[in-house]
Amino acid sequence: MHQGNAAILYVLFFLREADEDCEIAGVKVDKGSSILFLPKSVHRSADYYPNPDVFDPHRFDNNESNTLQDDYWFGFGIGPRACPAVRWAFVAIKIFIANVLIKYDVLPGEDAPGMDEVNARFRGTKVTTDKPMPIRFRKRA
Repeated sequence: MHQGNAAILYVLFFLREADEDCEIAGVKVDKGSSILFLPKSVHRSADYYPNPDVFDPHRFDNNESNTLQDDYWFGFGIGPRACPAVRWAFVAIKIFIANVLIKYDVLPGEDAPGMDEVNARFRGTKVTTDKPMPIRFRKRA
């Protein structure tokens, strides 16, 4: 879920007003100053994500949190102005997947290896394989 969203930047920037005098990364910020934060500067930073521009569907494995975000991903905003529908969005996606599974059979793809050719293992709470497992869908009667 997170990795697919990492490729698309929903919010270009966050604009906030400092409610008190403070210091950010060694820069003095006066109360009332506007602060512009660019999520892309974090989302695409090698300081936080190895190979940030490479699609890696396992990037967030075992890093799920109660807020559905990690410390460096802001796909739904941050703080009190974050998108209030973040949980609804994840529930809606799960409902969509459930409806697909109700209406379609999930079958091995044409080039899928046989089960005797695959080494399966647990990766956290997920089962992974050492070879790609292509799938196809067939509409149920």
